[in-house]
Amino acid sequence: MKTMQWNILMAALLCVIMAGTGSVWAEESAQEHDLGQIIVTADRYPVNEQKSARFVTVLTAEQLEESGGNNVIDALKRSGTLSYKSLAPLGVSRMGMKSEVSIRGLEDGELVLINGVPIQSASGGSYDLNAIGLDQIERVEILSGAASTLYGADAMTGVINIITRQPGQQCSPYASVELGELGYQNHSVGLTSEKLNLGARYQRLDGIDTIYRKFSAKSPYRYDMQATDQLSASLNYRPAEHWTIDYLVTTIETGFVKRYDSPSKEPIFYDQDQEKHFADIRYEADNVTVKGFYSFDELTKNQTSPSAPEEKRRNYNYGFSGDYRFNALSLKQTIGADITRRVADYDYSYGRHARDDSALFWQVKRPFFERLLVSAGAREQWINGYDGARNYSRFLPSAGLNFEVTSALHLFANTGKAFRAPSFNDQYYSTATRVGNPDLEPEEGWTYEAGMKYDHPAIHLRVAVFLMKFEDKIISYERADGMNSYYNAGDYENQGFEWKLVFAPFHQGQGVWKNLSFSARGFVANPKADDSDGVLTQVGPRVQTAFGIKYLGRLFTFNVDLINLNDREDDLESEITVNLYSRYQLPVGALTFSVDNLFDEEVVTGGSTTSEYYGLGRLIKAGYEIRL
Repeated sequence: MKTMQWNILMAALLCVIMAGTGSVWAEESAQEHDLGQIIVTADRYPVNEQKSARFVTVLTAEQLEESGGNNVIDALKRSGTLSYKSLAPLGVSRMGMKSEVSIRGLEDGELVLINGVPIQSASGGSYDLNAIGLDQIERVEILSGAASTLYGADAMTGVINIITRQPGQQCSPYASVELGELGYQNHSVGLTSEKLNLGARYQRLDGIDTIYRKFSAKSPYRYDMQATDQLSASLNYRPAEHWTIDYLVTTIETGFVKRYDSPSKEPIFYDQDQEKHFADIRYEADNVTVKGFYSFDELTKNQTSPSAPEEKRRNYNYGFSGDYRFNALSLKQTIGADITRRVADYDYSYGRHARDDSALFWQVKRPFFERLLVSAGAREQWINGYDGARNYSRFLPSAGLNFEVTSALHLFANTGKAFRAPSFNDQYYSTATRVGNPDLEPEEGWTYEAGMKYDHPAIHLRVAVFLMKFEDKIISYERADGMNSYYNAGDYENQGFEWKLVFAPFHQGQGVWKNLSFSARGFVANPKADDSDGVLTQVGPRVQTAFGIKYLGRLFTFNVDLINLNDREDDLESEITVNLYSRYQLPVGALTFSVDNLFDEEVVTGGSTTSEYYGLGRLIKAGYEIRL
């Protein structure tokens, strides 16, 4: 991190803190329990979540912060409903390989959006959510189940839609400082006003030993991670009614050391710099939405010892989307279109490739008997490849219903077809350890889901059973010669159920107990696929559960989450991690204290029978935050 950038950030932070001297933070440090209905964008327009035909989880800015997460992807893994695979601490990319969260235990099935537009690359489907700070987020919506009809190819198992922080009603500067073990730093400063929201964040972590280990009979080795510095900034500007402009930028500087177990082999040192940009301009009215967007990601890898040529990896996304909602023939109808140009340009690996993803879609909804709401939709998806890439065309239908048994209890069901084209990495990658498969077929299949939604002042309950049946699922595997490649699994299936429960047993009380609530989230699944030899094999975790205890008082907030991962793929060991977060309101600002991995368990975030990726051990953090 450059000294000038650090000085500017700390000077701005100091100014905000000094400006707050003698005043009182007007907002309560915690909100009352809200176990009622939440408005979400499950249908591209705001709808009542309870009356939708989908299983949706909404994580507000306050809930993300109360998780104690270090950034967006770290907070999402603590939600308990998403599986997490990390290739480096804090979710940082390692040599171009990205950390990810998956829905219902299925890897590479989630579509990730920012403000409703896609950010995933065509190279490998990466999305780098570690680059987004929690202070830049308004909420995250997680839609489980196939959603290709409304959101396009890649929405195989669901959609994760990140909504950035929007301008507020009054001028409100804010800042925070957080320090922790392992040289951890996480500082932010920003300003929210009626038309403009500005924010900046700096994050740091000292070097970490053994983030990855390869168990090889020939030459076992490990990767260490050097010090990491990350600086990000965000802008949200509302120039006129219905219009919004968003811009996010992040720079990340780190390095890695490959160390062999054999003392006769010298270690290899790498420097890694990454720069990410995202911008959109949106027009959003009651019945019309139009969006234009652009994202750019450049990762530079430099092998410094022994010296090797510098390598750059670049990904571009840009395009437009629009939809129109209207009533006709007693039907609520939504029609729309979108087009996205995706470009990947990799030095040494496979060069430049590009494709256009375009589609027309249509959805209709109609109520029957005042209690039953039926929806149906269809999408025609085209993918046109360039530079030798293949072309695809698919018709993607869907249907759903929601039945109101009582005002508190709703039943729902949905089905939809999903589709995902092979990524450029899947097809063309070529290095000393991995090779693509140009003969891969696209993934496609159906998801079926049914469940219930129940809301009571003391209980918020969602339960769904699901069945996913896919053909030609693309799976990574290690060949007999030690090289990694890809194949199409002939049969791929996942079945199980997902749930989330929030219980506030003392909500009618008068004392401190009314602020106490309990939660349980998770899924039970059975993801199986044919391996490279045609043998049906487990390819994801079967059980993930999360239990939480939360106290949301006016002066004191306390949250403990226990996350348990059981019966994992590739003989990975089961895990239990406990995270703690607390905040105490002061006359000016608030103090925070949190502990990641409270009992210092060894966390294996991914791997196979021949390799493992490791998370951080116990990390104790303390901070101060202020909002005027």
